[in-house]
Amino acid sequence: MRRCALPVTAIALLALSACTSFSENRTGVPGASGPQAAVATAEQEALTLITDGSAVDLAAATSRALFDSSDVAVLARDGDDAGTLLAASAAAGLGVPLLLEDADGAEGETVADELGRLGAGTVLTVGKARADATGPEVVTVPADPAAVADATGLTWSSQEKPGDDPAAAVAALDPAEPVALVAGTSEKHADGRAGALPEVQRAEPLEQTVVVATGAADEVAALASARAAGARVVLTGGETDPRAVPDVVAAAAEGETSSVVVLGTAFADEDGVDWKAETAATGVQLPGGGQTLFPEHFLVALYGHPGTAALGVLGEQPVDAAAQSA
Repeated sequence: MRRCALPVTAIALLALSACTSFSENRTGVPGASGPQAAVATAEQEALTLITDGSAVDLAAATSRALFDSSDVAVLARDGDDAGTLLAASAAAGLGVPLLLEDADGAEGETVADELGRLGAGTVLTVGKARADATGPEVVTVPADPAAVADATGLTWSSQEKPGDDPAAAVAALDPAEPVALVAGTSEKHADGRAGALPEVQRAEPLEQTVVVATGAADEVAALASARAAGARVVLTGGETDPRAVPDVVAAAAEGETSSVVVLGTAFADEDGVDWKAETAATGVQLPGGGQTLFPEHFLVALYGHPGTAALGVLGEQPVDAAAQSA
């Protein structure tokens, strides 16, 4: 098991080779040679816990856990809902990590260290985010779907408002059909640094990895990186015992699943979350779903002796009938 404890510490990850380059560049000209940006996902351990820190820390730790390297990264500002949602759309569509800078606009060591580890040469900042100009090349766009599309080369299949459940909207993003998640009205910034990203070569998707998260607001950016890496996401609706959620048990036990990432600060207070996640991966479920009895289930006990009605209800009918009545 690997536990991602914060503040950020270095984690050794084995690299998987990136996909072969696309036959077309961002201009759509077949065979044309343009700037290329490679991405490589990381080999996964059976269980990884990412349960400590702020939304900024969770995003960086998820990037570390799922990506070995990425020439391009996306950056949003913590607390900027419109920018973060559209940045999540861009990250998932491109297949690159999404990081968060602090709400006060300070990039901080967490972001700088992760950009350095990824080897990111280009950063797309969305909305209020402003990357350090002395670091990688920066392409800055407002929280506007058209501006993001121009900078990334993505074509939005639709624009959607996530309402009160942004984590669920991000968890449902399909990299093959990019959707622009929007909150409120589009923003326009005159001080943006216009430009275009290099063409991104997506990495092999982590189809055998399941990310289990509670669906809290501070998980949104981290979930975008999970979808960008091709991992499957299962939300628990706030439940912190993986055994109690039938969908988690089913996903963790699927034949193609080889690794589980538990994401969210709420899991830090769940005693024994590591062995509970391992138990969920057995796939054994109660008749009503899940692996825990309470509070989702209740027990019915029949007492007595078969054939002797005076000793209880079990004696008032055959055993099979008693079981059926229960």
